[in-house]
Amino acid sequence: MPDSLNDMSDLWSRIRQLQAGGRRQRRSDQRRSSRRRRPDHGAAHLILLVGKKHDRMLLLRHRHRHKWGTPGGERDRKKSSGEVEGYFEAMKREFHEETGARLPRLHDIEHVQPYRNVRVYVAKTRQDLRRLLPRSYHLHTNETDRWAIPKVRDVMSGTKYDLRGGVRKALRQAAREGLV
Repeated sequence: MPDSLNDMSDLWSRIRQLQAGGRRQRRSDQRRSSRRRRPDHGAAHLILLVGKKHDRMLLLRHRHRHKWGTPGGERDRKKSSGEVEGYFEAMKREFHEETGARLPRLHDIEHVQPYRNVRVYVAKTRQDLRRLLPRSYHLHTNETDRWAIPKVRDVMSGTKYDLRGGVRKALRQAAREGLV
């Protein structure tokens, strides 16, 4: 039996911890979760539709998880001014970092927001990406190792390409809004 009021509150906090699944939230976890809510953080991705009918899309396979996704990533803070880059700037920079190629000319640019600080651009291009990207389908970047241009319906079916979770959610939202 606890001897003091402090021991009693420790006992109750341990009971709540066990009811919550047995894991105590550490201060570093608390800091990390509050950091995610800052409005100047976020990510930008690109669903790039290609082909004569714009019925194909660019997918990149990420080296570390071996899952397919779209080009994109976190917004960076500019070194000179300390400001966070815009979503569109981040998407352009990430496209270059992950493919090694310049972003082709885009048209019919729309966006969906599957998560609060994530913007996914859906755009079309008339350029043939096979001329911009390596013929071997292998990328020599730090983040991605392969590229593919499958039909959108094959990607949506989920059988051939193991997609990252956020990409799947963004594709579904873009399909609901008639963008894909």
